[in-house]
Amino acid sequence: MAQRRPRKMIFHPAAQFLGRVRSRSKRKLRRDFIEFRAAQDQASAKLEALVRRFKFGKTLTLRDPKLNESAAKFSFETTPDQTEEFGCGVRYHFSNPPVFRDVPYVRATLEVSTNSGGFLGNANAPDAKLLESTPHWPVNEAKIKELAAQITANKSGNDAKASAILAWLAPGKNLRYTGVTGSRWGTLKALDQKFGHCWDFSDCFVTLCRAAGVPSRQVAGWLYGSSGHVWAEYYREGKGWQQVDPTGGGVLPCGIYHIAYFTTEDGEMPIVYLAMPKIVIVEKDYAK
Repeated sequence: MAQRRPRKMIFHPAAQFLGRVRSRSKRKLRRDFIEFRAAQDQASAKLEALVRRFKFGKTLTLRDPKLNESAAKFSFETTPDQTEEFGCGVRYHFSNPPVFRDVPYVRATLEVSTNSGGFLGNANAPDAKLLESTPHWPVNEAKIKELAAQITANKSGNDAKASAILAWLAPGKNLRYTGVTGSRWGTLKALDQKFGHCWDFSDCFVTLCRAAGVPSRQVAGWLYGSSGHVWAEYYREGKGWQQVDPTGGGVLPCGIYHIAYFTTEDGEMPIVYLAMPKIVIVEKDYAK
């Protein structure tokens, strides 16, 4: 059914005028403002202390625009001085980015296409490094090798092995979805404590896939209508890259709601959001 457009829409912007109020109300308002300012000052002090623990650069790394249904389009309020393509991403260097509370940042507009299956065709075999161990993905650890062999026993082909690993990661089965939001405990600790969040599930999936001989890498971005999210993709022999969501054990298929901003082949993802992304659907293409 076609949606009807409203004939007229009226918005009332918020104002900061103060009319007549009782003295008691004034005292309460003043107290509330003082408490609010004190809370702001406390939060500001905590933020400054936290910022000092990090070293910030002037480079932004995004997923290769070509790794989408159709090439993504990126634009920035601050023009990058250098652009470098590599593997699965593009590095943008900014010599003089704006700064907020001692943190350099850029505002970016990304036009990203998605499809219903989360699949990108590419018959070219991936680089051998997509099977390698990294500090974030300890592929060569004996317990990882043993677990991967156990999970994928009697499975042949990347699809079958990846599906078996996803099934093993189904929430509540071997790894519980709980703990601190945004956590990244590391593969070994997450497996030992048997819980984690989306980043932990993705780390475990990539590590186990590589240990089982399945080329894989990590993807991060936004789950439309929800929040920031981390998932993964593995290579289907002779076909291309298949995105999967390890947090749901593959029950939630990757598709139109998984908006990929970043991809990493070694587990490093040096990015932090300074504000919530504003996401707008600019085009819909419904299958007939």
